[in-house]
Order: sequence, then C-alpha cells, then structure tokens
Amino acid sequence: SHEISSGDILYAMVFRPYNVQPGKKYPTVLNVYGGPEVQMVTNTFKDMRFLRIHMLASQGYCVVSIDSRGSYHRGLAFESHIKQRMGTVELEDQIEMLFWLSTELDVIDMSRVAIFGWSYGGYLSLMGLAQYPDIFKVAIAGAPVTSWSLYDTGYTERYMDLPSNNPQGYKAGSILTYVNQFPDEENRLLIVHGLIDDNVHFSHTSSLINQLIKKGKPYQLQV
Repeated sequence: SHEISSGDILYAMVFRPYNVQPGKKYPTVLNVYGGPEVQMVTNTFKDMRFLRIHMLASQGYCVVSIDSRGSYHRGLAFESHIKQRMGTVELEDQIEMLFWLSTELDVIDMSRVAIFGWSYGGYLSLMGLAQYPDIFKVAIAGAPVTSWSLYDTGYTERYMDLPSNNPQGYKAGSILTYVNQFPDEENRLLIVHGLIDDNVHFSHTSSLINQLIKKGKPYQLQV
C-alpha cells in the first residue's frame, strides 16, 4: 500500500517472475482494470484472471495489479473520484503507483512496461498507450470500450451523466479523441475483440480501427 499525491491510500499486488534473480529487473506487465464495481487486489484467487497473471510470471514477466481511485469496496467517496470523468484519474494513479513500486522493488524495469486489460481494462490500456507512450511500450486491449456514447446507458449514465449534461467528460473519456497520439511504430498495439460480445459490442473496436486507418496508425487485431 502507498499514499499517493491525492492523499488516498492505494493497494497493489506484484507477481515476481518464477525464475527471479536478486538485483535483476524484468519486463513488466501492468494488468489493469481500473473501473467501478471491480476490486483487483484481494486475498482471494480470481480464477482465470489470476491464471493469466501466473502464466506471464512463469514466462519471466513481472506482473503488477493496482486498485486506483474509482475501484470497488472502498466506499462511495473513493469510487466517486471517476464520476463524470472516466479515463482520467485511473491512469494517473496507476502510473504513480507503478513508479513508486519500481523504486521499492528491484524487479520492475520501467523501460519495458506493457499494459494489458479487458473491457474497462482494455479501455485504459488504449488510453495508456495513447496518452503515455513513453511509459507503455506495448498495449494489449481486450474488448475495449472506445467511446462511452456507444456503451449501455444504464452503466454509462450512472457514472458519466447524460451526454448533453457532460459533453466535455464524454469527449475527454473517449479513445477516439486521442487517435492522433497513438505511436507510429509497428507492433505496439494489439486489440482483441469477439464479434458476438454482447456487453462491449464490436462497434467499439470497429469505430477505433476506422480512425486508426484514417490517421495511418499501425495496429494488430485478433477477432
């Protein structure tokens, strides 16, 4: 745990590589979710999510998970930090904690950091690569939300209000606003999405791909 600059205390989990050697730094994967109603850092085993983490650790990666402001089981005030501004404070917290962890633990190589997540985590993975390409060398975005105007109203309006009442929040929270900022180098962005996803519809990814093509930004897609 660590008190960040906002005064909030955040919690993290670090999975060291299975073959870890003292004094050696390892490529690191930030396994992110970051959205409301989910808590990543717990004392319980989270089925497939943790299996993926252990698979990465067995391959020689350091894996980090952080519950940033807006996550679950910390009270309404903690969760409401992202009210009407999804996609902003979450990444600020994740990055601040990641840098702190890299100074506390001699295993994280900050020159080789990837960001990976699914659903809201896929959304933040895209945001991370677009807004912080010097920190995140690679992003793997699974079933990402790309614009809150495309997601279901019951969830979206609970946290973002109506688009007519919060146009700036919807614009700032849309990946499509930052397409120009995606890296020009190959092999830095992988998007994974199912065509029959009934939660985050494939239209999120197709809308992003249309803009990436228009801007000449490289990407890889797995459907």
